[in-house]
Amino acid sequence: MITSDGEIIAGTYKRENIPTEAIVGLPVSSGVIEGKARVILNMEDADLDDGDILVTEVGGLMTHGAVIAREYGLPAVIGV
Repeated sequence: MITSDGEIIAGTYKRENIPTEAIVGLPVSSGVIEGKARVILNMEDADLDDGDILVTEVGGLMTHGAVIAREYGLPAVIGV
């Protein structure tokens, strides 16, 4: 992340105690849900049903997919 002052802040996510078969991502919406994961490679092609979880391969907390998911109340995971 780069601040408005030009300061670069780097960090890592905690990934301890994760099962070896797990696919790790960053949750961008609040709550806990179980549902069908819909991996979206192109947001224009997104076709989500009620209860689906939006999953994107790239992104961060402030990227387009994450912001849209929060605005619409969609469960989402990014950076998978």
